[in-house]
Amino acid sequence: MGKDSQSPATKTDIAMLMKEIGKLYDAQDGWKQEILRQQKRWKDDIIRHFDVTAENMRHDLLGANRDEIEAVKDRVTRLERHTGLVAA
Repeated sequence: MGKDSQSPATKTDIAMLMKEIGKLYDAQDGWKQEILRQQKRWKDDIIRHFDVTAENMRHDLLGANRDEIEAVKDRVTRLERHTGLVAA
C-alpha cells in the first residue's frame, strides 16, 4: 500500500516543495523578463517607424512647398514678360 495521505510532511518533503516553488518562481521571472524585452523591442520599433514616417512627411512637405514656390516664380516671370515689365 502507498503512503498515508494524512501523514505529516517531513523536512525532506518541505525542502522538495520549496525547491519546486523556487523553480516555478525562476521560470515565471524568466517569462516576465522575456515579455519586458519584447515590449521594449516593440516600443523601439514603433518609435523608429514613427521617426521615419515623420521624416518622410517632412521631406514631402518641403518638396511640395518648393514646387509651389517654383510654380509661382514661373507664373510671375510669364506675367512680367507678357506685360513687358521685364526684358525677355
